[in-house]
Amino acid sequence: MHFLFISLITWYIFYNGWLKFFPILSFYDELITIFSLGFLISNFFLRRLKLLKSHKTIIINIIALFFIAIISLFSKIINESPLTNLVLFIFNISKIYIIILAAYFSRVNVRRFINDLKFVLNFSFYLSIFFILIDLFKYGTNVFVLGPDWTGNIFIGAHQVCSTSLILFLISTINYITKRNQKILFPLFYLTVALFSGQWSVIIFFIPLLFLYLSLLGFINLIRLKWLISIIGLIFIFINVIGYYYSGLISATAKFILKIPQVDFWYKISSNGIYNLSFLLLGVGPGTGGSPVAQKFNTPFYIEYYKNVVDSFSWTSSGIFTQGFSSLNTITSDSGILIYIIITITLIININIIYKIFSENIIHYDILLFTPFYFLIIVGFSVVIVRSLLLNSYFAGGEPYAYISCILFGLFYNIDFQRYSSNI
Repeated sequence: MHFLFISLITWYIFYNGWLKFFPILSFYDELITIFSLGFLISNFFLRRLKLLKSHKTIIINIIALFFIAIISLFSKIINESPLTNLVLFIFNISKIYIIILAAYFSRVNVRRFINDLKFVLNFSFYLSIFFILIDLFKYGTNVFVLGPDWTGNIFIGAHQVCSTSLILFLISTINYITKRNQKILFPLFYLTVALFSGQWSVIIFFIPLLFLYLSLLGFINLIRLKWLISIIGLIFIFINVIGYYYSGLISATAKFILKIPQVDFWYKISSNGIYNLSFLLLGVGPGTGGSPVAQKFNTPFYIEYYKNVVDSFSWTSSGIFTQGFSSLNTITSDSGILIYIIITITLIININIIYKIFSENIIHYDILLFTPFYFLIIVGFSVVIVRSLLLNSYFAGGEPYAYISCILFGLFYNIDFQRYSSNI
């Protein structure tokens, strides 16, 4: 499972290359999910894996997955939607749970996994730097007029450049704070590349959440002058970037908010008489509303309320509103808002358990050793939740921190369980 998990993260980072040179590999995450599901089912039947009462958080994730399937099935029956759409919808929305369970029950050596993960992150980052330097040498300052996604290359998209840079920024910042790395140049370098990438839909949530959790866990004091200056500087950058991208819209804030696709969708369905209690609780049928499955089958509801907007956003991944619709919109339109709420609550529980494990066991050597990656799980899941209100982040294939947070959560929660079991 070690190489499968590493390959899944590598697949996401190099998605641009797969899409151009090996399009069939654009479905690699689904293949890994199917293999992981087969691993879980076969090993449970062979009794190599046992689910114990003490696996509380894992049991909660399984129960959440069960309720998602039941609600989706009920929605399919009520709306008389196709069985194929139901199966694909449940499969797509269940990826995060399947990966968590597979990581938890796998026997992956966490230290080895972290070392390989850092290698992949560093290799992809410096490969991106190589292409960025070529562009700067070729175009000079004119590189900025190439488009907001200019930092991407034939292998790695600008979105992945930014995501990788932010993860390395997190790791190097925590190493700097904990005195493992005395040089502040590394965090500044990674942050600069992330800012240049222009992927503000990630940056504007990732960095504030990182500083928030660093403060809550006692790693920094936000009142201290150097951190206060840093935060004020970042806020200044955020305000100026938002003003640059959306200056015309911000001047008419009310119209701007109403025209955001995530908001405009609710206005349209309300005006057309579709918005009612039945729609809110059960949607129009799994895989027939606004989900990626509905997009695949080009369903009537998708064509009516989603297609034009999704197509208009397909040219770029930069900016804050980089997808036409959010997980809240798409999941609710398919199978109802309860599924969205279940996923959100599950992720909050996962964040809370990792936060609790880290804060209560920080004296342990393995906790200290993997400190940046505990933070990555907490920040990653938090970004996924926040972005679900703006983007389709609960369908994991399109969200940079979903898979990596799921894998690390399963692995690290297993470490804590083993420690707990050894102390009984």
